[in-house]
Amino acid sequence: MNPHHIALRNEDSSLFRDVFRRASSHLPSGVAVVAGLDGDEPFALTVSSVATVSTEPSLMSFCVCRASSRVEQLLRVKRWAINILGQTHGPLAIRFATPGVDRFHGITWRANSFGAPILEEAVGTFLCELRSDLEAGNHQLFIGEVKEIVLNGGEPLVYWRRTFHRVHLRYPFLESEAALEDFVAGWKLGTLPKSSWTHGAHVAVAAYLAFDHPPQEALDLTRTGIVHFNTCVGTPNTEDNGYHETLTRFWSSEVGDVVRSRRFRSRLEAVRHAVELFGEDRDRHRLFYSFDVVRDRRARREWVAPDRSPRTPFVSTSA
Repeated sequence: MNPHHIALRNEDSSLFRDVFRRASSHLPSGVAVVAGLDGDEPFALTVSSVATVSTEPSLMSFCVCRASSRVEQLLRVKRWAINILGQTHGPLAIRFATPGVDRFHGITWRANSFGAPILEEAVGTFLCELRSDLEAGNHQLFIGEVKEIVLNGGEPLVYWRRTFHRVHLRYPFLESEAALEDFVAGWKLGTLPKSSWTHGAHVAVAAYLAFDHPPQEALDLTRTGIVHFNTCVGTPNTEDNGYHETLTRFWSSEVGDVVRSRRFRSRLEAVRHAVELFGEDRDRHRLFYSFDVVRDRRARREWVAPDRSPRTPFVSTSA
């Protein structure tokens, strides 16, 4: 018998409420600090209910208990920063949820022209303007239109079962020098399982080759290696599938620049650093291309240069 199994109808309201709270805690969520400026005074609170509502227009939502004094402030100031916390920010989340403390004491923050506190340590910040709000039971639902984005990167803090956790990312090929060498050898020979050829694996190979090869040589080895591997595992290299020239050159350059920008003590250290930065960054190309480069036939067979330059302090979605 499963000791966790519960099946209950909404008849005993008190019991059902507690079971609902328990059940909803099984949904993992990100953690954010929503911050605003009330006059010159910053205020903020921790929320674990941030959600993307729409991409056109760019809308985000979060909920606040209606008994909180922050509800009135959020409605009054109409502009706030949704600061997404990183994996080491559990103490920060607790501080901004604790009443009666100076929540901003010792915290590095700034307010740009938008006028809402941006936490410097945040993984990313969405600067929002109130679009609508709604009474939802004992909570107030806020929907804000995203006007500016500040993105720093990093792994998020996760709230699950009423406590904070880190995202567990496992890359077996990073466990040791021997594991890395076996992985690359398997890729070169075409004996690596097809399911193991993930985005993180692509990044690892690019870093491995960039460690002691100049850019063009590393690119050539990557290109021939991917084509050979695809052939070995039964992935056809066609106009619509398999090898992609533009994405291969794009990632060879992105990863290669990082690896060559500093002196790593070993190839394994270089690969670990690159995978930490880019191992889950599957859609990075969208920052550099305004079209769907993944499905573009010309981009698949030949190099197409980026038509965007996102390397700015923030990416603005405002007109």
